[in-house]
Amino acid sequence: MFSLLSNLPIRVKLVASFLLVLLCISAFIFTYYPRQQKRASLRTLENKVQSMAEMVALGAGIGLGADDFAAVAEALELAKRDSNLSYIVLLDLNQKEFASFNPRHLNIDLFKHLEVGPLFEQNEQLHAAVPIAFQKETYGSLRLGYSLDEINLRLQEHRLTTLYISLAVLSIGLTLTFFFSGLITKPLIQLQQAADAVTSGSRDVMIEVTSGDELGVLGKAFNAMIKHIQESVSKIESQNWLKAGQAELSEMMHGEQTVPSLARNILQFFADYLNVQIGVIYLMTDDDTLSHAAGYGLTENSGAGKRLAVGSGLVGEVALRRRPILLQDVPDGYLTIASAAGQARPGAVYIAPFVLDSELRGCVELATLSSFDEAGIEFINQSLDGIAISFHSAESRVRQRMLLDESRQQAQELQQQQASIQKKNLELQKAHSEIEEKAKELQKANEYKSDFLANMSHEIRTPLNGILGTTEMMALMDLDREQSDYNQTILSCSESLLTIVNDILDFSKVEAGMLDIEAVPFDLRETLKAVVYLFGEKAKEKGVDLKLFYPESIASNVIGDPSRIRQIVSNLVGNAIKFTETGHVHLKIEQIDETSGDVSLKVSVEDTGIGIEDGKLGLIFDKFTQADSSITREYGGTGLGLAICKKLVELMGGTLSATSTSGQGSTFYFVLSFARSGENTRSGRAESSTDSTKTADLPSEMSVRIVDPIKILLVEDNADNQTLLLRMLSKQNCVIDIANNGEEAVQRFMEDRYDMVFMDCQMPIMDGYAATAEIRRREGPDNGRVPIIALTANAMKGDDEKCFAAGMDDYLTKPIRRAKLEGKFWHWVQHAMASQDTCSTKQE
Repeated sequence: MFSLLSNLPIRVKLVASFLLVLLCISAFIFTYYPRQQKRASLRTLENKVQSMAEMVALGAGIGLGADDFAAVAEALELAKRDSNLSYIVLLDLNQKEFASFNPRHLNIDLFKHLEVGPLFEQNEQLHAAVPIAFQKETYGSLRLGYSLDEINLRLQEHRLTTLYISLAVLSIGLTLTFFFSGLITKPLIQLQQAADAVTSGSRDVMIEVTSGDELGVLGKAFNAMIKHIQESVSKIESQNWLKAGQAELSEMMHGEQTVPSLARNILQFFADYLNVQIGVIYLMTDDDTLSHAAGYGLTENSGAGKRLAVGSGLVGEVALRRRPILLQDVPDGYLTIASAAGQARPGAVYIAPFVLDSELRGCVELATLSSFDEAGIEFINQSLDGIAISFHSAESRVRQRMLLDESRQQAQELQQQQASIQKKNLELQKAHSEIEEKAKELQKANEYKSDFLANMSHEIRTPLNGILGTTEMMALMDLDREQSDYNQTILSCSESLLTIVNDILDFSKVEAGMLDIEAVPFDLRETLKAVVYLFGEKAKEKGVDLKLFYPESIASNVIGDPSRIRQIVSNLVGNAIKFTETGHVHLKIEQIDETSGDVSLKVSVEDTGIGIEDGKLGLIFDKFTQADSSITREYGGTGLGLAICKKLVELMGGTLSATSTSGQGSTFYFVLSFARSGENTRSGRAESSTDSTKTADLPSEMSVRIVDPIKILLVEDNADNQTLLLRMLSKQNCVIDIANNGEEAVQRFMEDRYDMVFMDCQMPIMDGYAATAEIRRREGPDNGRVPIIALTANAMKGDDEKCFAAGMDDYLTKPIRRAKLEGKFWHWVQHAMASQDTCSTKQE
């Protein structure tokens, strides 16, 4: 439906639209106006009927109140005079009729029962019901009907009048619609015809604009659009002409050509495509002059072979300014054309430079008998970059040929050099392979050395364990003076041997890169106090004043490796006491620098000992080196202590230095940076082979009272160590069972209940690691965890982690000292008692 309407002509649409509007207006007038008239007449009639009914009822009420029936009849007569009265009925209080008038012979019984109230319309009659009363006395009611014929007649007359008016309006509207639609559609038809002409390919179509309204504006816009289309088409044709010419010229310049042939081909193309009669191309030379490369259409001797200086003449001026020139008025004799008709002077000359990478490559000069149009000038300008590139390529090919010959010769020389280099590379690869093999051998030898040192440490520590333990136990016995001296000598020599073993083991760790530096919070003041406390007795025996100077203003809670700091300072303090017979040994702390989070501290050990000669001060930090061979004989030592200290300080980011005066004393010092720690810390960690002292608070025998003896399982395969450990633990309130290997230990553990296990790590049949893992596997959750302390002669990196990974709770490094063994014993006794107290509290 809508598609059908959209295809209708505009004039038909306009007429149809106006007709539809007029029809709607006429229909509205025809229906609305009569209805409004009827409503107005009906309201008037209602007022009239209501007044008539009330007047008759009043007259009847007055008559009935005075018993004057003549008055009632007179009231009825007043109503009968209206010809439109249909009926009137008077009823008493019992609804009985006592007077009526019914000229139209209607069925009055239908209306006798009407209740008193508002008027209503029924059967083309207007009905009213009012009470008959007088002076507040009701005598009955009145029923009255009034005909609507008069109103209906006037309504018919109004409708006819409205119809005539609507037809007149419709006729006038149609006439005006046809007239104005013609004014609107005529310009549109002209636009349609013009558009069809443009579609057919015509571009010279213009429409006549005779009005200044919107259609006139539309016509002017259409004419402007046609003009724009004409210009755009002309521009597109010009651009297509330019593109086609550029493509053809590029194709012509493509390929290998000599410079003269390329110049001639370019001029020939310009002659054919632009209809020029003269053409010349000049190229820049190495001496900054313009050389005539080729010419077209010139008479004899008019320019061939000439050279032009930059800035000389029109061509030279163009080359100097690098701007084109269009000459419309050519002077006589400037250029002449060679033709069959003789010589002719051109009408216009155009000279343009062509440039590549901001460098002038040459100029092109073209002339025509007529003139150059804008499209021709544009074509020449767009061709200049391509011409410059083509000449550059042609010249490059000439240079490439020259360079190619040189390159071939150089390639031969290069091949000879490459052969020589390849030979040297093979020699270098062979040498590199040999170096790698030697490096692997050195690494393997280093691993062998580490394994050898570890095994030797284990083998030496095992007998040392028996020697040191036995001498310590003998010291507790009642010995005479000579026996006590012998025992003390054995103990001193054993401790010296243990120091040598520890130094060798530490140095091997440093060299193998197996020594790690920790970063944990600790109290530096307490750590240094522990060192002073350790060497206090020895210094007192020699009469040396040993003091620590630690100002209160210097921070003590820092982050670092407390055990390595203790090892370094212990070595320096021990050496100072060893080489000082009288005077003092002072351990001093100084603050060098401080930032928001870090503090740099200088730790120095000053003594009044034998000192070191100036020439030998730089040798004391070398391994296995002391200042004098006599020192080794008199004081002993391996010469590794200071070398180890120097390596440890360097691993922590510092340097170890010394100053000394022979015979007056020495000062050893190092500077380290520590991060501040906000925690209250205590120095101390698990024991290792390098620990000089133990700072952890362990309970003494008197601090714990044990009622029941502690049952211990001692797992050790060496009979001497069994005897020694039994004697060391014999003074404690404990019962000890012995297992000779790990398998026997597991069996005894499952057969009996033990409070503590001392487990050797290296044993036949089943070692201590496997035995511990098996015990932990078989432990029931209700029996609790029995503490297992490792007894190991291994002191290499990772040995402590290996013990803990197997399920052990603590470890002792051989040789085992009585104090350390008792300390571990009481530590785990106290731990067990605390656990029992906790369990009891939970049960309560």
